[in-house]
Amino acid sequence: MKLAIELLAKGDPVHARPEIQAFLREQPGNDLGTSLLEQIDQDPKVLLGEKSFAYKIQPGETMSILAERFLGDRFKFYALSRYNGMSAPNQAEVGQSIQIPGTAPRRLVEPAHRHEHAKSDEEVIQSRVEPKAEIVSPPPPPAPSRDAAGARQFRARGLEALNRGDIDAAVSLLKKALALDPQNPLIKRDLARAERIAAGMGSHH
Repeated sequence: MKLAIELLAKGDPVHARPEIQAFLREQPGNDLGTSLLEQIDQDPKVLLGEKSFAYKIQPGETMSILAERFLGDRFKFYALSRYNGMSAPNQAEVGQSIQIPGTAPRRLVEPAHRHEHAKSDEEVIQSRVEPKAEIVSPPPPPAPSRDAAGARQFRARGLEALNRGDIDAAVSLLKKALALDPQNPLIKRDLARAERIAAGMGSHH
């Protein structure tokens, strides 16, 4: 997406399009990818509306800064440039008069807000795209299958059986407890003890 945005800023939709399309194959319906493709393909007047007001570009302002301030999305810079008949957004010049879609605010945002974005483009792109697949789908942790309450019940019944001398039942119940709570050290210890007794039925516990 970063490369596609850089290409659009230079006025190169031909090379930006395949980058966006490749991204959308990975993340179908992503709002940023969909928006950029619409800005290349659709009439900017349809996309942003016919109504507009005149604005003179001030020092330090870029099309993305103006798009963020007036359209609420800095990445609509390409549509805003096309709206004004520019072949490349980075050709915008200080003092140039452009049309901003919508109705002029009663009081224009003060220049103090214009020199810099609060967040970098990369940070905003990251917030609008899904993380890489390897980040979102690690092997599932064992936690969801853990049933501590059920494991406690089986352990208690297993220990009762062990105390009664019913070793086979104790081993079976403790195995069920361990299956429900595989990382429980107490159940592991009790099962090992029961299995040792079962292995040498002659010895007492």
